[in-house]
Parts: sequence; C-alpha cells; structure tokens
Amino acid sequence: MIRSIQRYVGVFPVYNIEVDGLHTYLVSELGVLVHNKAMRAGPQLAGTGTQRTALDPSTGELLGVGELKDGYVEFAIYTKEAKSSIRGGEVFQSILDDFVDEGAAVKGVRGLWYKGDNLDSFNNAIRRGLAPEQAAAETFTGKLAGRNGFKQVRIDYARSPRNIDGTFQKAELWFE
Repeated sequence: MIRSIQRYVGVFPVYNIEVDGLHTYLVSELGVLVHNKAMRAGPQLAGTGTQRTALDPSTGELLGVGELKDGYVEFAIYTKEAKSSIRGGEVFQSILDDFVDEGAAVKGVRGLWYKGDNLDSFNNAIRRGLAPEQAAAETFTGKLAGRNGFKQVRIDYARSPRNIDGTFQKAELWFE
C-alpha cells in the first residue's frame, strides 16, 4: 500500500536494481511493468581551471583533452585510437558541460585543424561546393558546437593556407 508520494528536485544517485536476475519486473498490485536499463558510464573528467582531461573509467585510457583559452574551448579527442565504447561526442559534451557547470564564461569552440577527420570532412565539403563557413559547420566539431548554440563560423584566413583547388592545408577557426 502506498502511504504517500513526495517529489524531490535535484541530482541524486541511482542504482541498477536486479530482482531475481531480471531487470524487468512488476511493481505494485497494479502490475506496472518496469524495465531497469543498466547505463554505461561516461568519461571520467579530471582537471580544474582551464584544463580538462577525459578518461575511460574502465581502462584509464585518455579519450580527450579540453582547454579553455580566452573563452573558447579547444579540443583534442582520441576516441578513435582508444579501445573504448565511449564516443567522441560524449567526450566533447562532457568536457564542455564541465566548463559551463564550473561557471566558466564559454564564448564558443575553437578549431585548430592541421590534419585528421575534421580537416578531411571540411575539405570534402568544400570539394562538394560548400562555402568554407558552411563546410566547417558540417564537421564533427561544427555539428557538436552547433548543438550547443555555437553556430556562427569565423575562419582566420590569414592563418589557414589554401591549396590550388580551394581546400585548406590547415584551418584555424571559431564557432561562436
């Protein structure tokens, strides 16, 4: 018999409950079916101030680094190299959220693309005919920055040399 119901607002620990080896079970005389889904742990963050590192909590592998400079977060994400089930987007979001939760005045995301997936997808989008600012928004970093409200792209053309076909040898840019 339920004697009372109280609502609590806040962040509280939750537990993965197993009843007789099952994660699905009936609750109360009403027979409400409950499924208790086990959640995978996200990245473990370390660091304070302007630096964060993200580690796989199971293996201790480095998954990414974030640094806050002049209000912009610069990322280096290593999930492709790591043997982890944690994805790059989770690392990006966890680091960004941690800076914001600590009260940092985050103005946006800075991209320093000298090689790798962001530069490759940026250049592929340019080859498809997109303007550089539009192409930047289609990259991994551009999509995640956009989801966090940083949709304006500013490219430092003086520090971003181009190839004959209009693609970039490297790119330095900001998502604001």
